[in-house]
Amino acid sequence: MPYRARYVARPQPSRPLTPRSSPSIRGEFSSGKPGMGFRRVAYRGLPARHLMALLEEDDNVVAYQEAPASFRWSDGRKIRTCYPTAAARLTDGRLICLLLNRSQRSFPECDPAYAHSVRQAAAKAGYDAVEIWTETEIKAGNRLANALLVGHARCVDADQMHLHAVRTAIDRLGGKASIRDLRISCGLGNQAFRAIIKLIAMRELKPINANDILDDFAVVQIPRS
Repeated sequence: MPYRARYVARPQPSRPLTPRSSPSIRGEFSSGKPGMGFRRVAYRGLPARHLMALLEEDDNVVAYQEAPASFRWSDGRKIRTCYPTAAARLTDGRLICLLLNRSQRSFPECDPAYAHSVRQAAAKAGYDAVEIWTETEIKAGNRLANALLVGHARCVDADQMHLHAVRTAIDRLGGKASIRDLRISCGLGNQAFRAIIKLIAMRELKPINANDILDDFAVVQIPRS
């Protein structure tokens, strides 16, 4: 099968991610969303990386922006600056301001007493809603583990013959099967799971239930076009 190189754009944060003196972990990963132009995405800190991993795998998110422009808001006594972690454009056209409330720090804009003022300022900045996420909410359930697994597979090359074997097997099984049955049917041995996750990353397969951990008991299907 012939390949054609695809240009991968650099990250496009609207402001510097962190001062040079900050000890936070910084990095990049590749987006698989067409609305993102398949570009690289930058992050500062693992909580921000985890939040954007969830955005990446959320079908309701068309595109998202890391480190969007800050906006000013007032708590009634002084003017403050809000630094959103990300901004997400949903399928219904709404633009959501996402704030990350790290447990070890206290952000005034995350205080319920100031929520109305922050939302008013965000509306003036062009946002339709504000969501405040905690690390506990981000890590709840299996969504984060699945998102990180699929995100890693997206960045790793896969054998095209292995992918073809899985595509043939899922067709033979009627377009829907458990990962265990698909592994057995494709006959790839210990390479089967990697190929299946790669096809999920390529959005050629989709889990029936996004809340199920991606193990042998998870059921995947060919997405409807």
